[in-house]
Formats: sequence, structure tokens, C-alpha cells
Amino acid sequence: MKNIIIMFFGYYLTFYFFNRLLFWFRGRKGLLGIKKSVEVSYLMNKYQLNIEKIGVSKIVNLIALSNALILTINLMILQLLGLSVLALLLCFLITMMFIFFFYHLIGRYYQRKGIINDV
Repeated sequence: MKNIIIMFFGYYLTFYFFNRLLFWFRGRKGLLGIKKSVEVSYLMNKYQLNIEKIGVSKIVNLIALSNALILTINLMILQLLGLSVLALLLCFLITMMFIFFFYHLIGRYYQRKGIINDV
């Protein structure tokens, strides 16, 4: 059990820093580079969020945390079940559910705070 927890946090930190590095490369183009990312554009279009009001670092941090958690859970499932077709199908379904769930939480959180575009 202790090894599983250590592996979980090791993978989580690795994936988190990898996501932050990806957003850092996108951010070198300025705000436009971050707005073009799939995650941010999904949140902007579906929940009408204003990224300038939120702050780029806050939204990038939340997205990196949620992506790292999704990847870590999938990797742990694959390690526990082995590399089979059923495990890959299960991970695909779990990935889709977690993406919609976590991005819905992020979008609703900022909608309730009132950080939306004025239409």
C-alpha cells in the first residue's frame, strides 16, 4: 500500500510539472498562445469565462492539476490491471468522464465567482 501511494504522488508530481512545462512553452507566445490551447478554449466557450479576469497563472495551475490527476489515475489503473484491451478501454472511458467532470467543476467554480464575459 505504501508503494502505491509513493508511486501515485511520484506520477502526480511528474505529470503536474510536465503540464506546467507545456503551458510555459505555450505562454511564450503571450496570452494568445494559452487561449489557443484546447483546455482553455473549452472553458472559455462553454462557460463564458474571462481568462484576463481570472488570471492566466490560476487557470493554468488548475488545468495542470486536473490533467495530472487524470493521467495519474489512468496510469495507476493500467498498472493494476495490466496492459490489456479491456484495461485500455476502461482507461479511455474513465479519461473522458474525468475530463468532463473536472472541467465542469472548474467552469462552474469560476461562474459562481462571477468571472464571466459580459455578453
